[in-house]
Amino acid sequence: MKIEEVTKSIEVVNEAKLYLIDMDKWYMVENNKAIDGVILGGENIFRLLSGMAEFVRKHDGFSLAVYHYNIGPIKWIWASCIIYKVNNMWQRVQIENIVCESCGWKGEIANPTIPSLYDTVKDRQGALNFAWNLPEVKCPKCAKKLKRNAIWAQ
Repeated sequence: MKIEEVTKSIEVVNEAKLYLIDMDKWYMVENNKAIDGVILGGENIFRLLSGMAEFVRKHDGFSLAVYHYNIGPIKWIWASCIIYKVNNMWQRVQIENIVCESCGWKGEIANPTIPSLYDTVKDRQGALNFAWNLPEVKCPKCAKKLKRNAIWAQ
């Protein structure tokens, strides 16, 4: 299967080309487990990807993206991340389950400040600095600051 067959758009995020997966075609990825002849990963990686796909399907503003991750001068693998549209631009995020220390609210957040999100970015520190300066959301229940950086919470 070719990447073009399952891509809804190509976006440049942190100066890197990301292929946003068309979730209506996710079944093709599940059935083939390889894109452009490169296997996406073993059983555990695919379980993680399936969980990411399920999250993206349930929440507006999110997309599952794949991109080339160089592992040598001529070899690469597919890597993946969830991205979230904030201020009319895509931002890499990690979805986390947290508990508000003020009121006990339990929910999910999108955290853009995880350093490993930017491992393949040329200006890794610049991308991370930018992420730290994005507007944060507060606890949806008590409106207090959450213990983790969040640009989305539910």
